[in-house]
Amino acid sequence: MMKPQILQSTIFQTLNNYRRKILESRYFDFLLNLLISRLEDHPPILTIDTTNHCNARCSWCHNPDLQYPRGVMSQKLFEKIIDNYSQYGGKIWLATFGEPFMDKSILKKIQYIKKYNSIENTTLLTNGLLLTPDNSRQLIDLKTDVEISLDEIDKGKFELVKNIDFDTVIKNLLFLLEENKKSESPVNIIIRIKTIQSKREVEKSDLYQRLKELSSFIDLTPIASSDSIANWAGNFNKSKFFEKFYPETVLNGRYKNYNLQNNAPCSQLWKNMVVMWDGKVVLCCADMEGEVVIGDLNRSSIVDVWKGEKIETVRELFKNRLKSKIPLCKKCDLHQGWQYLKKYFNSTGCLHKDVF
Repeated sequence: MMKPQILQSTIFQTLNNYRRKILESRYFDFLLNLLISRLEDHPPILTIDTTNHCNARCSWCHNPDLQYPRGVMSQKLFEKIIDNYSQYGGKIWLATFGEPFMDKSILKKIQYIKKYNSIENTTLLTNGLLLTPDNSRQLIDLKTDVEISLDEIDKGKFELVKNIDFDTVIKNLLFLLEENKKSESPVNIIIRIKTIQSKREVEKSDLYQRLKELSSFIDLTPIASSDSIANWAGNFNKSKFFEKFYPETVLNGRYKNYNLQNNAPCSQLWKNMVVMWDGKVVLCCADMEGEVVIGDLNRSSIVDVWKGEKIETVRELFKNRLKSKIPLCKKCDLHQGWQYLKKYFNSTGCLHKDVF
């Protein structure tokens, strides 16, 4: 009888081969053309990384080894960016490369966003360590959605992978969830669990069931059954991660960088603008080191950068399946993995109506 580990590997290979055929097909070019035809006059999502400081050292994140200068966005620059974006409206994400509560004025910045009704939604991404009761209450009062990067339910595994205190994070998270449940205007709270445990192990946990009951949504992704961590545009060595936590997957060849070989479209170029703490606009949410700076909001408007020559050149290369001509994109696997096909297809294999 085939061992489960080998069986999983075979299934993974089969799915991955199917994925590659799709990405190399004319049908996927059709998807790309849909994406291109729906380019908006401004970014539908504006991601602002008000700081790249972080109080965690997650084992699958490049931040601990970051070479880009660290800092915190000034209130003046933040307000300038929000004033500009409010002319068009859309969604704002706070944090992608750092922990937003390391910015001591993050709540003041969110208050400024709320001046504008044209900005339809604000989401803050946090690891929860600094999510004190006062911070939680203010986020709920400010009608700010919260995404918690929890990742592990087990205390030992959590502290092994994230290097922060488990008990504090869980205490903070439960307070936020319970306060939100009591609120007359509850916000969306999403918990992301990117775990080194199996899905079954996590789901049988009493803590998981409690979180599921209180939260808006739990995104549970076992790393062992899907290639769900990114290589941060080539700056993070995934092989070393798997050698430490999953030596058997390295040996059976289950984790290989197939994703680097295809030219699939990346929705980042058409849907999201990422702003660093110093106002520099980088190509996407994988460019933590600022390798491809496409503009600077200290000097330019959001629309000028969004329609600028630098990003248009990159879009044109993707249109012509020339991703390999872009050094950053050539070594990036963030949006090319099997799991990211969920961005394009529903469970029946049909194109999502709201993807683009």
